[in-house]
Amino acid sequence: MQSAEASQPILIIAGMHRSGTSLTASLLQDAGLNIGQNFLPSDPRNPKGFFENIDFLTFHEQLLFSLGMASGGWTSQTNIPIPEYFEQEAKRLIQQNASPNQPWGWKEPRTTLFLDFWSNLLPTAKFLMVYRAPWEVIDSLYRRGDETFRHHPEFALQMWMSYNQRILEASYAFPDRCMVVHLSAITHQFDAVIEAIQKKWSIELLPCDTERYEPTLLHSHQDSQRLTLIKYHFPDSFSLYNEMQTIADFPDLVIKNVEVVASSSKGWILQDWSDLRRLERESLAQLQNLQQQLQQTQSHNESLNQSNQWLQSELARSQSYLIQAQSELAQAQSELAQSQSELARSQSHLIQSQGVLAYTQSQLYQTQAEVQVWRDRTQQEQTCTEEIRTRFKNKRSQLQQKKAELQALQDQINAMESSKFWKLRKGWFKLKRSLGLSVNK
Repeated sequence: MQSAEASQPILIIAGMHRSGTSLTASLLQDAGLNIGQNFLPSDPRNPKGFFENIDFLTFHEQLLFSLGMASGGWTSQTNIPIPEYFEQEAKRLIQQNASPNQPWGWKEPRTTLFLDFWSNLLPTAKFLMVYRAPWEVIDSLYRRGDETFRHHPEFALQMWMSYNQRILEASYAFPDRCMVVHLSAITHQFDAVIEAIQKKWSIELLPCDTERYEPTLLHSHQDSQRLTLIKYHFPDSFSLYNEMQTIADFPDLVIKNVEVVASSSKGWILQDWSDLRRLERESLAQLQNLQQQLQQTQSHNESLNQSNQWLQSELARSQSYLIQAQSELAQAQSELAQSQSELARSQSHLIQSQGVLAYTQSQLYQTQAEVQVWRDRTQQEQTCTEEIRTRFKNKRSQLQQKKAELQALQDQINAMESSKFWKLRKGWFKLKRSLGLSVNK
């Protein structure tokens, strides 16, 4: 640790959450500061990325959690004790992250809670501490939607004061190692900030492209209304911000005379009142619209239920037709088997008759009358056989007709299932399942 520290300068980036430390870290990385590789992934809160070393983030979260504090760093407690185990872990982190060939450091807002700790552990380290107006930080925290500040909105201002008070104390305790910079200097004078770092600490950094900065992401603007609110209702925080402006190496470039800006009209209070009532009206209108949509959905659901009942009735009727056709087919098959049996018997009778005829050929002249009788009987049996064959053909024709009717019914069912109505019905049931609603088919 000592060799790495002695060979390369260390620059640590600190500051309150939502104060622009991520932007600062990204620009310093482009300028040649090694801030690590294992970064916290970007998300909707910071789409450009946090540039936050997960090693130090995890270290601070575990340290706070072990002391029974919120891992997010939402605490106003001063002089946080550091257990011996975490001192050893901090030394290990330094050895793991120290760069042997270029200036290095890290960015992690919770570092602000432990400036004394890191200052003592790294006696040669320098601290670039970024601050931002309390009304802008609070607005950013509210827009981010943290549950903590939704239930306790005043806690956001308390945290701003806690973090920036620590920055102020550190700048008084070891001023030669601290540089306090307002976010506006990062966004509009970063080259001057780089030059000041090189001049004050001899840390060699390169000019970099500041196109990474997007004003729409920071929502930085001169908000005289919120400034007035902070000044007159939270004077301690306003005084702290003024003191930060006084000791800063790069103060706020926009608000040079807060007294003049803060004396703006009080009409914004009524404007907020008006905006609140407008939002209530819009919310009520949206609620009514949702109720109408719900009624339409319920009506559509009833229509779908009726259609479902009709489809079930048609399906039952089709199934009844199918069962009837199957019964008639079975009956036709039974009659066919019976006809085949009768045909076999007729053939057996014919063979017997032929045998008798051969046996009685010698008595042909004597038994012509009997032969004629047998011929007549044979003719009748043949007639019967033809009738049976005709019935068999009729039954086969009926069977083919039933099969055609069955296929037509199946085609009708398939057409019904492929219709737009049927697809809408399936989509509706899928939507109800995704919403956790009961599906009554």
